[in-house]
Parts: sequence; C-alpha cells; structure tokens
Amino acid sequence: MPPSPAAAPSSPPSSSWQADGDRVRDARFDAAATLDLADPRRGVRPRGVAGAGGLLGVDLPAPFRLTDHWLRGADAAAVYESADERRLRVTAMWRQHAAAPGVQAWELILSAQTALLHSDPRLAVVSLSPIPAGADAARWLWAAPAGGDRIWRDEAAPGATSVLVEPGGAAAGAEAVVVVGHPGEVERLEVRREAGGVVIAAPIFAGDLEKGVLLRGRVLAATGPAATARSMTISRSGAASTPADSRKVMKPTAVSSS
Repeated sequence: MPPSPAAAPSSPPSSSWQADGDRVRDARFDAAATLDLADPRRGVRPRGVAGAGGLLGVDLPAPFRLTDHWLRGADAAAVYESADERRLRVTAMWRQHAAAPGVQAWELILSAQTALLHSDPRLAVVSLSPIPAGADAARWLWAAPAGGDRIWRDEAAPGATSVLVEPGGAAAGAEAVVVVGHPGEVERLEVRREAGGVVIAAPIFAGDLEKGVLLRGRVLAATGPAATARSMTISRSGAASTPADSRKVMKPTAVSSS
C-alpha cells in the first residue's frame, strides 16, 4: 500500500490582537483599543476612554517585572513575577469577548501561584470609568447574579457582582461601563470616586496561597453607548470561558535524580 500522506503541521490560531513590543492593540474596532503589558494596572484602553481611563487593569504587588508575554487567538497574555516577600507569579490573560454592536468587551482571566509554602495572594482588578467633559457627576447601579436579564438597583444587594457606571447629563458620545465578576471567583465589587472618574475594583484571591495551588479568577468589562447601557448585552459565560474551580491543586512533577 502506498504510504499515507504526512499530516499537515497545525498552526496556532490567528490573533485579532496586534503587537508592537510590549504594547498590543485590539484590531476588531475602527478605533482600536490598546493594552500596555508593561503597565498592567492601566488595563485595556477602549475607544472613547480618555485620560487615564482603562478596563480590567491588574493592581499587582510592587515591585514586579514582566517576564513573558504572547498572543494567541483571542488572548493577550502576560506573566509577572513579584520581587517582594510574597513571591507571586501572576498570569494575566485579556480575552476578547463577543458583544452587541456598538459595545466593546473583554474578559480578564487572572491566575496566581507561589514558590513559597505559604503566601498572601491578594490582588485587585481595577477599571476606571472617566467622566467626560460636559457630563454631570456619574452614577452607578448594582445587580446580583440571577439568570436572564440583570435588574439594576441603586443600592448594592448582598452578593452583587455587577456594576454599571453611567455618566450623568447628555454629553455627546458619552459611554457607560459595566463590570461583572464571576460568582464564586469574585466575592464583591468596590466603587469609589477619584479625580476624573469612577473606579471599580474587584478584590481577588483572599486568604492563604499554598505552594502547589493555582488560584484563578475572572472579571468581565464592557463599554458602550450610555443611552442603551442598561440593556447592554454581554454574558459571563461563553464558548471561551468554561466554568472552573477558582482554586486548583497542581500535581507535583517527578524529578529524577542522577
């Protein structure tokens, strides 16, 4: 029998991110969003977000260094090593997320591990919604996970892990921001005013981190026209975001002696 033809080598999926050194841009939109992997606290800077605004920034323990980064498919990933006593290794993966027309959305998948027997893994995911010129003071609304459409309320209910920030007034082109933490991975969201905007923080990885354990948490953020923000269509669960435990035990690797 003639030999079977060799299988064609598989190639990695193409990415919608475009890289320029440590900086990447999301080329899905006319006005591309940008992400500086060397400055993760600023997160993704979507179109229409001016000044210091950004979504899904990672508030890392300082000092830290960027040790690796790559693009694959819908993901822009980076690895950060802390140089303090916590000895954390943090991997941040910003994933492009499908959304309704006129809306930009991303999901941040964050993981942490340590080389120490015990460490403090506390981090925060931060988003800044700027208040545009000509807008009144922004307001924010809360929603708790409850299948189907979200019901937005003025006061935070127990377990509320969704926040909508709306710019006040009728400023032209004003955009709203929605931040959603995955239940079981993000216990709460915190909102505060700062100069020029509203900060939404998602504290993550509370408690003790042991060697051999991998922590994981996910936060979703989107921005779109303020006029239709309350009906903004985004979903926590998608084909690229399968549910998983937030705390996984890593199997030890056998080491042979010579």
